[in-house]
Amino acid sequence: STFQIIKECDLVIATFSSAIIDALILKKNILILQYTSPYQLVFEEHIKNCTINNLEELKYSINQILNKNFDMDEEGYKEFLAHNVEWTKSCLDEYAVFLTKGIN
Repeated sequence: STFQIIKECDLVIATFSSAIIDALILKKNILILQYTSPYQLVFEEHIKNCTINNLEELKYSINQILNKNFDMDEEGYKEFLAHNVEWTKSCLDEYAVFLTKGIN
């Protein structure tokens, strides 16, 4: 499943997908290729360093991650989830608990 792949990876590169929500919940490094999408994605409003606007930014960010110099925007992740994913009285709360079971 997509979740299992994301759980094992160090980096998620995506355009727009529900897999990004899994990556946020699992606190994975995420790079979102805004420049490949015809839509203005909401991630940029909350997660400052994950939106990639051109190929040079992509190369730079991948190098930062490989060299352990990439600062994950954990507060931005929390903000995005709080503003865009309904947690209360929702199956997403149970889903998040299921996905993160056994993860610190």
